[in-house]
Amino acid sequence: MYSRLDYILVDNQLIERVAKVEIEAMTLSDHIPVKMKLGWGKRLTGGIGWKLNEALLLDQEIDQRIREEIERFFQENETGEVSVATVWESHKAYIRGILIASAAKKKRERREKLTGLLKEIFDLEQIHKNSIRKEITQKITK
Repeated sequence: MYSRLDYILVDNQLIERVAKVEIEAMTLSDHIPVKMKLGWGKRLTGGIGWKLNEALLLDQEIDQRIREEIERFFQENETGEVSVATVWESHKAYIRGILIASAAKKKRERREKLTGLLKEIFDLEQIHKNSIRKEITQKITK
């Protein structure tokens, strides 16, 4: 009897990497093996995907904002007009956007701080060089 269906479930981010799918012969059981070949050489158009930088959640300010935004989001969007699954997926995208913006802000602040520190080091080096030159000049002129 050939009534059983076999599936391969693939995350939508990997779907572009599926190079070949084969249904093999039924041998030992009533299950038919299904083989899937992934093409790792191809680049995904959207990249591998977004990963949460968990260090952001250690920042009390960001953590508090996320908690407030989640609460507000569900208060405004759980109206019963849209399915719970749609509200859930849209909330994840909304929070992801906030986290991406927060990460970008922190990165910009770190870069500005680093630039400031490097400028301060450069200025201090110049002051030090000038003071050494003065000392040497004074010793030579004595």
